[in-house]
Amino acid sequence: MPNDFIQQSTALAAVFQGAYLVQQLARTGDCDQEALRLLIKSLAIDTPNNVQDMYPEKSLTLGYKAIINCINYKTDDNTATTISEKTKRSLEVIKYVYSFIVIEKQIRKNTELMNAISNDIENVKNFARQNNKLVLDEEVLQRLADIYISKISNSQNFKILIFGSKLYLSQEHIQAKIRSIILAALRATSIWRSNGGNRLKLYFQRKKLLSYCSNILKRC
Repeated sequence: MPNDFIQQSTALAAVFQGAYLVQQLARTGDCDQEALRLLIKSLAIDTPNNVQDMYPEKSLTLGYKAIINCINYKTDDNTATTISEKTKRSLEVIKYVYSFIVIEKQIRKNTELMNAISNDIENVKNFARQNNKLVLDEEVLQRLADIYISKISNSQNFKILIFGSKLYLSQEHIQAKIRSIILAALRATSIWRSNGGNRLKLYFQRKKLLSYCSNILKRC
């Protein structure tokens, strides 16, 4: 398997994992903590030598599963007049991933914005280090969420429509987690693109990607 494809697929699994965790939080108010920790922790890594070091296979199982589900989603019947709940959820994840790709592309065009986001993340890293804060500490997540709000959502008007329950989406700590995840997913999208990933390749390499993800899950 070509190394560039492996690097792309690993980063893409992180993107999909982010989308899936956003969905979990928005729908249930909770998400897999280890999967969340991996994504938030990845923001602290400046220039990874290897994408797999940044995103270990065993910590990306939700991402690989999400890719498989989204590639394989089907409607309930041939007329496509109704769709199953599973298909609805897959389509939600796809919409989130598409939003990440579009927003990351816009951010990439703005060097000043990219530098400002990087500097703010570095400040959060320093705060966590100096105050012995854990990766998923609420204050750390809130500071990361503030970066998303100030630098991306408000200043650039890059909005992502989140589907879920108002009961959960109205809670500040869940909002902070979702925004932090989106920030980490945008980072993963940037790494995916830096390793040669793009929407055209993603479309035409669906079967290859499906096979690769299935093989990964078999050994995880």
